[in-house]
Amino acid sequence: MPEAPVFYCNKIICIIRNPIDVIISFLHLFSIGNHVQKATFEYHERHPKWWDWWVHLCTKRMANWYRTLMRDAKMKSLPVLFTRFEDLTQNPKEELENIMTFLCNRKDIKGTNAERRVMEVLAKGKDATVLYQLKDNTR
Repeated sequence: MPEAPVFYCNKIICIIRNPIDVIISFLHLFSIGNHVQKATFEYHERHPKWWDWWVHLCTKRMANWYRTLMRDAKMKSLPVLFTRFEDLTQNPKEELENIMTFLCNRKDIKGTNAERRVMEVLAKGKDATVLYQLKDNTR
């Protein structure tokens, strides 16, 4: 990617999400400036031509990104683990164990620090997914 710093790795974890959710979430970020607020109207109803353009733009960009990811992984012979965001939120224990198994090159993580970390994250419940706190004056 242009202007991106060089980044080296030996494995790739790719968390994929339902494209419709991504397109809407990105639209809210783009048009409102955050992921918390939402438009007071439905874009596809009020601006159908614009919505069609937006969906096509986003899907082309996503397809290009995945093509680049897979090309780079193949070129560098890197293993790739795909995890669905929806599975990660609905079955966090299973998915986190799968990720740790992949990272640690093990058939299972029983009795390891990786298993301990998964259990610590699960014990936090919903607090484990909080990336940042909104300011009190955020509307």
